[in-house]
Amino acid sequence: MLVIIAISMIVGLALSGATLTASKQFHKTDDRNKVTDVAEMGIAYYQTLVNQLVVKAEEAATKKTAIDVKTQIDQEMLQHKSRLITDAQIVLTYNRSFCEKFKQLQQESLAANTNFKKINDQTYESNFFTVEGENKYKVTANIVATCTDAESFPVTFESTGKTANENMTLSGNFVVAKSNILNRIGEQGPNLSVFSLINQLDLQLTGNDVLSTNIIALLNGTLLGNTFLSITNEAYIKILNLSGNAGLLVQGDTIFDSLSMGGNGTLIVFGDVFFKTGIDTLNGDAFDVCIIGNTYLVDSNNTLQPLPNYSNLRNVCGKGSWGIDPENGINVTY
Repeated sequence: MLVIIAISMIVGLALSGATLTASKQFHKTDDRNKVTDVAEMGIAYYQTLVNQLVVKAEEAATKKTAIDVKTQIDQEMLQHKSRLITDAQIVLTYNRSFCEKFKQLQQESLAANTNFKKINDQTYESNFFTVEGENKYKVTANIVATCTDAESFPVTFESTGKTANENMTLSGNFVVAKSNILNRIGEQGPNLSVFSLINQLDLQLTGNDVLSTNIIALLNGTLLGNTFLSITNEAYIKILNLSGNAGLLVQGDTIFDSLSMGGNGTLIVFGDVFFKTGIDTLNGDAFDVCIIGNTYLVDSNNTLQPLPNYSNLRNVCGKGSWGIDPENGINVTY
């Protein structure tokens, strides 16, 4: 009888120990899951900040590159009667400008953010943000190290989650890159009423004319020969015939009712381009299109749609907007 009692006690103690171990392991797993969730909140917080910087950097870089390219082309046209800067050089200049603007804005915004403190010239660390109770996170943000003319670059970070029983630090990066995603599909088309009927122009340029103007509505334009027209803001163009070695540069979004291109004509736009009726005529394949932005068709309901494919409309500059790819642009080490 005593033997049976002893065996029962031993088995009971063993089962009790196993239950305690399982319970302890369960709570540990639960704590790890909770602290991981909290640390991921820090990643989401910093991603929001980065997305805001991307929008500002894209706008600033587009304006800066447009001004720099226009200045260079004006000088080249006056001295050489032709454009020397290539589309590839424009793209590389724009890529580097975007990265440099992003880096500048990143440093300025973190320095001005009272939730962050400077650790060194390359690193800023946030205070702990409380999620609930003792659950909190902090973010360590690293300034972009080096800017090149590539079409992507990493933004590295660490996010530390903290609960009552656990701490966890996740490290990773956001890949900021250019994408050809048409993110304005389905939106309303441009509001043409903002283009003043007073500030408009009928224009014919021939020979070696070079003209820079702040007109915003071009009713009927013909550019021939070695002419070059620069528009220093966004533009609404009802009719444009562009041929010979002529070129048009617009420093903002551009709306076309009708576009015909041929010869060695050049179209450079620093912004999105909206075609109201598609493209009327594309003669040959020697003309040159460089659009730093996306192209859209405005349908009969004034809604933005993808532009139909024109096999010889080679936008050698366009890869759309900068941003973080939600599927492949976030890399985290747990």
